[in-house]
Amino acid sequence: MKKALVALLDALGFKGIWRKHSPEDVLSSMRGIKALLEDRTRRISDLIPNAGEIFRAMEVRVEFLSDSVVVAALHPEAEDPLAFAAMAVDVCSRVAVLQREASLATVPLAYRGAIAFGEAVLDDRFLLGPAIDEAAACMELANAAMVWFAPSAAEQASIHGANIADHLATQYLVPLKDGSSYSTLVVNPFFGGQELKNVGSRILDTFDRKQLSVAVKHQNTDAFLAHCARHTRVENNPAK
Repeated sequence: MKKALVALLDALGFKGIWRKHSPEDVLSSMRGIKALLEDRTRRISDLIPNAGEIFRAMEVRVEFLSDSVVVAALHPEAEDPLAFAAMAVDVCSRVAVLQREASLATVPLAYRGAIAFGEAVLDDRFLLGPAIDEAAACMELANAAMVWFAPSAAEQASIHGANIADHLATQYLVPLKDGSSYSTLVVNPFFGGQELKNVGSRILDTFDRKQLSVAVKHQNTDAFLAHCARHTRVENNPAK
């Protein structure tokens, strides 16, 4: 097994989405998001100065299964501080693109998930290992639309003091479905890109607040997005 940083995500409210949107529109939106992630260039290497060789040694995987998404970065020297930072930048960058573009798609979607660090095997058909298990166990625990660092990834970031490209991830107290909370890094969906003014409202509009449990997720997500807006560079700030 190789060491990997793995993000597992799924779309909130996807079950029964065909009641509100045509299957053709749903599939078209998801195909567009998938193509964008798979074709994303290594421009993200510019976020870590002098890290070109580090990025070239990294293997990146993006896989879709219905509304579930896997984004993984593997590196032969994953525990090296610069290599881990490069992995974190790559994974968080792609997750931020996914969150942003999914919210702006014809059929808007809000994603929730978790990022874990550890050993993993990823071949053409199977994904397994401790990192996969932890990410899968954590991906549905947040009571909001956010993608957060599970304990293994948070510990690795803490050990290396990884500054994940300024505002690409932000420290936040993640509300969990059991009523507890966990302070960790969370991917900032407002980082980079264009057309950010509508991202926050589009994410929030995906919630049908007629049910109390969904209304609580909406409130938690609204508070998180407000936090991100305050901690994002002025030129990228959708609140401006």
